Amino acid sequence: MSLPRRTILAWLTLSPLFFAPAFALGAKFEWTPATPAELAMTDDSKAPGAPAVILSYEETDNGDSGEILIHMRIKVLKDAGRNVGDFSRIDGEFQARTIHPDGTIVPLVIPTPKRILGIFPGKAQPTVATALADVTVGSIVEYFFRSSSNFYSPIWVLQHNYFAHAAHLSLKPPGYVGAKKLRWIAKLPPGATINRVGDHVTLDLADTAPAPDEDFMPPFASAIYNVRFFYTLESTETFWGLEGLSHKTAWDEFCTPDKNLKAAVLTLIQPSDSDAVKLHKIYLAVQALENTDFTRQRTQKEEERSRIVVAQNASDVWTLQRGNSFQLTYLFVALVRAAGYEATPMAVASRNHTVFDREVLSWSQLDSIIAIVQVDTRRLAFDPGVPRCPFGHLAPWHARVTGITITGKKMSFSSTPYDTSQGSRSERVADLTLDPAGNVSGKITITFKGIAGLPLRLAAILEDEQFVRTEIEKDMQEIVPAGVEVKINSLSALSDPEAPLVATLTVTGKFGVATSRRLLIPAQFFSSTSKRLFVTEGRTTPIAFPDRYATGDQMNLTLLAGLVPETLPTSKSISIPLASNFLSRIQAPLDKRNTLITQRNFSLDRLDYTVEEYTALHNYFSQIAGIDQEQISLLTAAAHVTQLGSH
Repeated sequence: MSLPRRTILAWLTLSPLFFAPAFALGAKFEWTPATPAELAMTDDSKAPGAPAVILSYEETDNGDSGEILIHMRIKVLKDAGRNVGDFSRIDGEFQARTIHPDGTIVPLVIPTPKRILGIFPGKAQPTVATALADVTVGSIVEYFFRSSSNFYSPIWVLQHNYFAHAAHLSLKPPGYVGAKKLRWIAKLPPGATINRVGDHVTLDLADTAPAPDEDFMPPFASAIYNVRFFYTLESTETFWGLEGLSHKTAWDEFCTPDKNLKAAVLTLIQPSDSDAVKLHKIYLAVQALENTDFTRQRTQKEEERSRIVVAQNASDVWTLQRGNSFQLTYLFVALVRAAGYEATPMAVASRNHTVFDREVLSWSQLDSIIAIVQVDTRRLAFDPGVPRCPFGHLAPWHARVTGITITGKKMSFSSTPYDTSQGSRSERVADLTLDPAGNVSGKITITFKGIAGLPLRLAAILEDEQFVRTEIEKDMQEIVPAGVEVKINSLSALSDPEAPLVATLTVTGKFGVATSRRLLIPAQFFSSTSKRLFVTEGRTTPIAFPDRYATGDQMNLTLLAGLVPETLPTSKSISIPLASNFLSRIQAPLDKRNTLITQRNFSLDRLDYTVEEYTALHNYFSQIAGIDQEQISLLTAAAHVTQLGSH
């Protein structure tokens, strides 16, 4: 059994091996000569059977220049490891080469990046994808990546996809900050120690295990060995208090409504409108604006014609009729304030970004902004910065996460609200006809309710409708039984988050396995071939599902003359109290159309589980997988006549 594929909720992977920031610099790289032993290596006793191993990893962070330099060397041991030469990265200076076992060197310099819209909840970034030429089993892939930032709190990633023989990392904090202010929270491999050497800190590692690869892990940097740096001498409470007040000042300057916004609100709402209607109208007005995180960059001439190159406040955003995700959220707050409500931004740590740690004294953990509105005694949360996010819902990556709000001079930590599983419900109904030879035809109707349609709607913005249609068809083809073919037919409400998104597909092909007397078919049309989850007996990382959701599957199978049900699985219901429920129900034909009905309902209402809870989760999903494999036995006409004659 598997959960619905969440391809659109996947966040951007910068390379197969590491995450790195942006902005290019120029300088000469010093390549490392490959040793004869490295060239001749065909296996690794320290990582038996590994497709590749990291020979060395170096990272140098210079806070004065803002420069970050990464140098990595990887040995390819099996065909499955050849993808270490595939790169999809954020803009930066990048050089790479392949060294073959005979010492032949094939250099590669990646071309200037182009802006490519990727499917992920965030910004369209200048990205380039390439494959390093001529990577074969036995090759050594070596590359440098250099980038820079004005000021940053680095995160040292100490585990990668492959076993690492050696790693050296160093950091020089900015001189204007001072080494004394440099602090860190570290999760280190056994025996590892961070050393202060003058105004630098260094870390040397040997024989580091690869990063865990488990179903539904927390954000990558939170699940592996890592070091998170920050600069302050303040106590935890003092730091967050000062940071909160600083951001409140900036928020208030941007979000204070002027006469332009007060006039705008009067055109959007009526005095007789209820609170819900007023907020809904303002929300839709903001959502109707262009979100520049999801659209193309404008030229300098286009920006100059607008007379406002950079929005200085919410009123500028309204005048421009566009803004990024943060600015649109601030505009919503300003308009709601203009309508007479108490409203404030809330900085949050997205579920796909990090697990917030109050002891890591860095505001960079808080990567997103939502809006909080006080209505009577209720605190309502809104996500106007995420295009086509339905009113009253938060994007899944903003639900049940830690955030910071500031009211008056009081800063407080709190968790964002979340939908129940029914707020993100997908329903799949197959109306099919089956003959004794196993020929099947009919249609599938998929309905995405609430927040369930958001990933596809974002994909339509970043790509186009055809991309979404192709994804739906591809996803469905992967889960229907072997021999069945599906083709998408229609797609509706793709641009209307207030309505259910509905897709229909036609079904043809062969269904089931025929014998001389019987036709055996899967009891569950949509889940019999699904990947089984949590198959291992043990677990090393906590479990973090991306969102609460529910699925409802139904197959209405009309049996043509010559087919009679022989054996049907019994209905079953299992659950994890307060967390998840599963129900399988099968109904024998009761009507004249000879229609067999199977139903399957699943809901997930709890997202996070500890390692200690894994055994219960493993057993639960194992039971579901077993039920999903159950079959229905249908007698063919000849067998049915023979069976009747025996009575």
